[in-house]
Amino acid sequence: MNDGMYLRICAIRKNNNGWEFSDCNGESLKAPDEKSIFTSSMNKRYRKERKKYIVDENTACVWFLRGKADNGDITCIQVGRTKNLTNLLSNDIKEDIKSFYSGVGKYGKLKEKYNELVFYEVDVNRIIKEDKDAKKILGSKPKDKNLGLAYSVICAAYVEGKLSFEKEAELYCPSTLDGYYYAYFKEH
Repeated sequence: MNDGMYLRICAIRKNNNGWEFSDCNGESLKAPDEKSIFTSSMNKRYRKERKKYIVDENTACVWFLRGKADNGDITCIQVGRTKNLTNLLSNDIKEDIKSFYSGVGKYGKLKEKYNELVFYEVDVNRIIKEDKDAKKILGSKPKDKNLGLAYSVICAAYVEGKLSFEKEAELYCPSTLDGYYYAYFKEH
């Protein structure tokens, strides 16, 4: 689903031999193990694919995890937000995949319910641009570099709250700012 709005980061699929790990283009990668939980080739391939749609690596990012069950039902499992692309890949997604493969925590339990998991990044700027409420609520981006980065975090929180509500994210746990946006969409 690399349509510019949602960019596939990576996927994990159940097959006869266990769980297959694949990159943003669906190409198989070595399954993470204790020595290499998140392969550098996956990281490089995603960054290359991402540049076609989202140029800035320093602004806040929003991602979501979609799961497909044996019966074909597709569920939004989680929506999250992070400071920038490096944190997205090296912390959030990496740790979630590590938990999945090690079988611990909330992501480790997903093996019991789903046969496919796909991580996506959301193009925050595109959603903000196309959202009728966003400009009214968020205003416009400041020219100052630091205020612009702060604005990107606010926009990402808006998108995280909105998508968590719209997609009914099963494991969503609101933090302060995105939680307010979530509540706003729930009430309207």
